[in-house]
Amino acid sequence: MSLRFIYGRAGSGKSYFCYNDIDEKLKQGKKVIILVPEQFSFQTQRNIINVLGEKKANCIEILDFKKLAQKVFKEVGGINRKYLDK
Repeated sequence: MSLRFIYGRAGSGKSYFCYNDIDEKLKQGKKVIILVPEQFSFQTQRNIINVLGEKKANCIEILDFKKLAQKVFKEVGGINRKYLDK
């Protein structure tokens, strides 16, 4: 698994680059997780469906930071313990 930051000016092709890269990863059979701020999660899902189609969109996991934390706690069981007291 890798983490990549894509940044640049508006209109420089960041979204186009990301959608092409996501499509390539899906063709290779790799799992794709997109981490976005909560206010952009719905718009990102819509864009993915419009650009890549519904079939490929179902293979992509779009998470905001809250959902990422829930996923981590669910997988490693960290939410079962009480770490702080009063």
